[in-house]
Amino acid sequence: MVIRASAFVIKKDIDVPLGSVFAFEESWFFRAQVDDGGDIQEVGINLTDGAKYVVLTNPTSALTLAHGLALELRVIGPIRGPGKPPLASLAWSINGGPAISMVDYFLALDGGKETTDVRTKHAFFATHWGAWVIDSNGKPISPDPLFVIGSDS
Repeated sequence: MVIRASAFVIKKDIDVPLGSVFAFEESWFFRAQVDDGGDIQEVGINLTDGAKYVVLTNPTSALTLAHGLALELRVIGPIRGPGKPPLASLAWSINGGPAISMVDYFLALDGGKETTDVRTKHAFFATHWGAWVIDSNGKPISPDPLFVIGSDS
């Protein structure tokens, strides 16, 4: 990945806005809130290592995108469905918004919260997808993805 160093800033993981990403120990995390038996937990979903989540109880420094930059999600492999998406797949909600499939729920990528707007067993999804960094004009700042999830194999 070739991206200018000024594209990143250091923040506490808990301070990264919901629906954003941050890096910690060579993995990319998606900042989210999940319902844990009625308690809302502030979490980081490890996108590059099995979509396991870490509760952010001990805030630590992490690298995130600088102000004015955003992610553009791109499908790399085939779109499948309808069916039940595997863990960490990119799925589409009924209203067209992207979501990440978890074990028994989905997280909306445009806000970082659980959504019931995905048809669990009848979703369209991609298991091989990635995120590119774009500027405020919607232009990629690098031809390379920030990270890639899954593969076609």
